[in-house]
Amino acid sequence: TDFVFSGLICVHANSGLPDAIDRAAELSQQMQSKGIQPDVVTYSTLLDAFSKSKQPDATDRIHDLFEEMKSYGIKPNAVAYNVLIRAHGRSNRPQAM
Repeated sequence: TDFVFSGLICVHANSGLPDAIDRAAELSQQMQSKGIQPDVVTYSTLLDAFSKSKQPDATDRIHDLFEEMKSYGIKPNAVAYNVLIRAHGRSNRPQAM
């Protein structure tokens, strides 16, 4: 179910392991391939994980996830908006928003 996948994504995203964020993103893709649509909590968890990562493309991935979430008709919550703003502020590209 979406609850189980969201929980696994959260655990991976917050584990601190080197490949944790990529693994969390893979779980999100597996979730969708099984016909289970991520919800705002799932997306917010992924967005927050990428915002805390040191990955050089984190801001781009955050933006892509944010747009994907909206394309599925999922209304971003305060967490999602805060992550987006924080990520763009850190990237020294606030105009990219």
